[in-house]
Amino acid sequence: MLKEALAKPSRVPADFKFGRGDRSFPSSGRSAFISTSLFSGPHLGTVQCRMCHLEFPGEKCSRGRGICIAIRDESCMTGTIFRNDGTPWLTFKGCLRNCANVNNIKWSVYLVNFRCCRSHDFCNK
Repeated sequence: MLKEALAKPSRVPADFKFGRGDRSFPSSGRSAFISTSLFSGPHLGTVQCRMCHLEFPGEKCSRGRGICIAIRDESCMTGTIFRNDGTPWLTFKGCLRNCANVNNIKWSVYLVNFRCCRSHDFCNK
């Protein structure tokens, strides 16, 4: 079902941008050890965030799963795109600069909400 949904051109608009590509660690089949003390903690003012470029309701992250590091003026972010009837269509997570909590931003035929946090590592669960 997911494969068919992603194959439809109307599923994700072509001009939709995901993530920013730097300071992110997409997950892969290989395991890697990353010392969290190098990337987080009060001495650096950074926080680790969950990252997922595509997560449809009732499903696990299907694209861009990993961790990003929010530094200085960045926050962990969860964005949710809703259809006009209010049903969730897509969620995305990551690090975002100058993040602001907002509701119902009109984007074509969709409404977008952003939630930002910096309280602790992985606060955008």
